[in-house]
Amino acid sequence: PLLVPLLLSLFAKRTMPSGRYDMEENETSSLVNPYNRKSKGGLKRRQLLFVAVVVVVAVIIVAAVIATQNNDKTGDTPSSNEFAASVSVDDVFVHLQQFYNISQQFNNTRSAWLGGFNMSVAYVVSQLNTSDYFDVSVQPFRVDHFLEEKSPSLTFSYDSQGAVANTNIKTMRFSSTGNITAPLKDAHFGCTPADFGDQTGHIALVVRGNCSFYEKGKLALDAGAAGVIFSNSEDYPNQPTNGRVRGGEGNAEYVDLPMIGIGYEYYSTLSTVLAAGVVVEASMSTYGKRTYQDSANIIAEMKNGRSDSVVVVGSHL
Repeated sequence: PLLVPLLLSLFAKRTMPSGRYDMEENETSSLVNPYNRKSKGGLKRRQLLFVAVVVVVAVIIVAAVIATQNNDKTGDTPSSNEFAASVSVDDVFVHLQQFYNISQQFNNTRSAWLGGFNMSVAYVVSQLNTSDYFDVSVQPFRVDHFLEEKSPSLTFSYDSQGAVANTNIKTMRFSSTGNITAPLKDAHFGCTPADFGDQTGHIALVVRGNCSFYEKGKLALDAGAAGVIFSNSEDYPNQPTNGRVRGGEGNAEYVDLPMIGIGYEYYSTLSTVLAAGVVVEASMSTYGKRTYQDSANIIAEMKNGRSDSVVVVGSHL
């Protein structure tokens, strides 16, 4: 994550933007600024040393890239030593401070869901556009997002006992909203059609492992299930899973069923009861909403250089 501020410290002009990226000088925050080396709770000496080491390593990488990029017009090769000498930790911290300022406007995060990431993109673009080194472009894309609007509920009843609520549950990400009551049917790992059989009118019970959540959910849907309860693996007896149930990257396919996650211990109990031929009635409610967030990649291509020697350097923003 330090590579972006490093590049900005090298190539952007030595003037900082005004407006929304800066906090006012008299503005205070209840949160300790981790990039303020003078304040209590700021970066400690070992952390500063780590930052310095990372900066040195990153400079070596970037300098090596620059050294290979002869100017097509003049044939001159920039001096990597001069390039590295132009880096200072203070300049890097200036940009880290700006990212921190952005996070303070979005509940101490620069997550894409709250807007901090897109403001960070705008900040980096504004800085790179002050440089004469790059042609800067923005590549927009959308990120799928699951929003849980209300906590789920799950109850079981069997052996003539009343409904017993299981509160240690989670909504599986990208679950549909639904409120259903149906008998439970164990599909074990649920990775083949034979595992499910005919699930018509049932809620499928599956355990984590051997295939993806999406594959399990899709097979349950194809088998006629009204909903799916996902158990965590045996290593997590009391920790419910809430994995993502959707197609892989670039494949925005969903399973249109209400889906809840439970811990393995509860699955083991239910599986044993079902294996004994006992009918288990389950009632489940989920409240999920599928949405998306617009985001973007930043592509900065050097204006000068050799077309036969291209080096790509990437970083998380």
